[in-house]
Amino acid sequence: MRSPTPPGRPRGAVSWALYDLANTIYSMNVISLYFSQWVTVDRGREDLWYGAFYGASMLAVALTLPYLGLWSDRGGRRLVFLGLFTGVAVAATASLSWLTRMPGTAGLLLALTVFALSNYAFQGGLVFYNALLPSVSAPGTRGRVSGLGVALGYVGSFVGMLLVVPFVEGRMPLVDARIPWVEAGGRTAAFLPSAILFGLFALPIFFRVREHRGIPGPRPSPRTAWAEIRATLADTRRYPGVLRFLGGNLLLLDAVHTVILFMAVYAQKVLGLPDTAKVVFFMLATIPAILGSFATGWIADRIGPQRTLSATAWLWVLCLLVVAAVPSKEVFFVMGGIIGALLGAVWTASRPLLLSLTPQGEEGRLFGLYAFCNKAAAIVGPLLWGLIVLVGAPLGTARYRLAVAMLALLAAGGASLLRRVPDLRVRPGGA
Repeated sequence: MRSPTPPGRPRGAVSWALYDLANTIYSMNVISLYFSQWVTVDRGREDLWYGAFYGASMLAVALTLPYLGLWSDRGGRRLVFLGLFTGVAVAATASLSWLTRMPGTAGLLLALTVFALSNYAFQGGLVFYNALLPSVSAPGTRGRVSGLGVALGYVGSFVGMLLVVPFVEGRMPLVDARIPWVEAGGRTAAFLPSAILFGLFALPIFFRVREHRGIPGPRPSPRTAWAEIRATLADTRRYPGVLRFLGGNLLLLDAVHTVILFMAVYAQKVLGLPDTAKVVFFMLATIPAILGSFATGWIADRIGPQRTLSATAWLWVLCLLVVAAVPSKEVFFVMGGIIGALLGAVWTASRPLLLSLTPQGEEGRLFGLYAFCNKAAAIVGPLLWGLIVLVGAPLGTARYRLAVAMLALLAAGGASLLRRVPDLRVRPGGA
């Protein structure tokens, strides 16, 4: 068994943060940009098809990860689980390169099923990745280390798009330069290079990071795991503020996940932006996301992650209302930059906030519960979006504005709950 990292001397923060860079390549190229448009544009299916399979994968995460998170706490096996889930995500993503070329409804359903498997593995791996944060940071630096990970994640989205777009378009974005040895292969050509980049940048965490010892005890059974999770939910005196955090974060991330899923579709259906313009939009939005991640980490270490996340949630409400009320290209690009910064802020502040409410040694357990709530949230939002767009077909493009307004309501509910979470941060010079 690995020896624990000595207290006060964490190491491997950069290698840990590089995993954020790796998995955001997947998130941007597969979830946000190319697979959703392959379903809704290339195959001409309703948004609900994509939302349903995405939601099913998130339901699978919600049902299994609380148990696996608790299991990973026993004996310090988070890196082992992370390696397994990463390998499945990379392999499934690579196979989409061939499956998306299969014709007919059978090919569509097979590609959607494998996409759901890749997303399950990607989302599930985040539970073990997040639970490793205490192994690479001290209590007073968790906000900054978390911010480093999120910032590198958005660097990953930028680098991922930059390196993958030539396989899709045949040209480099921004400079519009043609690469002689690369031919445009369309959206189906994005998945293999995305998988390769995901795998390469994920490697450092497995060589550099040494996790803390886990909780002693035998491997839990699923029944034991769910019994402990129910006890965790019921025992609010032992975990003050956890339920409010989970509920508020659930509603906020319901809106956030849906924005990530359907932003490219909104740009296509409402604004008529071609893929080249959407890539430029996402690249330009990445810069404030990087800056927002670093800034949020610094702010969270000084005023506390609770205040930081609460303010971020209310800014989300404001931005979504603006996008719903003024659907123009200019407003879309401006709000894209602000929303990019807010995306970085959500991920940066939420992890240290949960850790401030979590007893030492139970990070995997609580992050498993955190994943359960977050993935449950990612089921409702996409399905609501798909239903609104489907039922509101007679409204034309106005149905998309209505869907965005629905997301603003969800974010407002989350912001109201997060405002009531106690501030238990470690203050400078404190315990």
